[in-house]
Amino acid sequence: MDGLVVATAPIYSPRFRFELPLPGGVTEGTLLTATATAAGNTSEFGPMRAVQFAPASLSGRVFVDRNGNGVDDGEPGIEGVRIVLAGRNDRGERIRLVTFTDSDGSYEFTDLRPGRYIIRERQPAGYVDGADIVGSLGGDNSLNDRFRQIIVGPGDD
Repeated sequence: MDGLVVATAPIYSPRFRFELPLPGGVTEGTLLTATATAAGNTSEFGPMRAVQFAPASLSGRVFVDRNGNGVDDGEPGIEGVRIVLAGRNDRGERIRLVTFTDSDGSYEFTDLRPGRYIIRERQPAGYVDGADIVGSLGGDNSLNDRFRQIIVGPGDD
């Protein structure tokens, strides 16, 4: 890759790591190397490495919405609620994972590849069905207890 400037100041550490947005055309597996240019001379200071996507995660919380505002204001969580994650990752692989909420109503799916996902909740018995609010990655919550069209990129959380 030519012309990608990452740092313009001296770097004194013999071992360092940096992350940057990938330019167009760079995909997972593309080989990149780091070079330094000073006074018209270019020197490679890192071995070629394959681009790897940072794993992503999706998480949420099922809780008793006592004030009915659809916002988690520290209200009590509901343990044992079945949560299903489904969709396709960037490789076209079908994904279907199941988990249950923990003692404070939280759940999390980790080590996800980029892709398009759906999260479904099984409404716990004995509770009034409250509002479904999408998280920071967005999505469509027009169907009850289902978040669709969640687009996950590398390293999203």
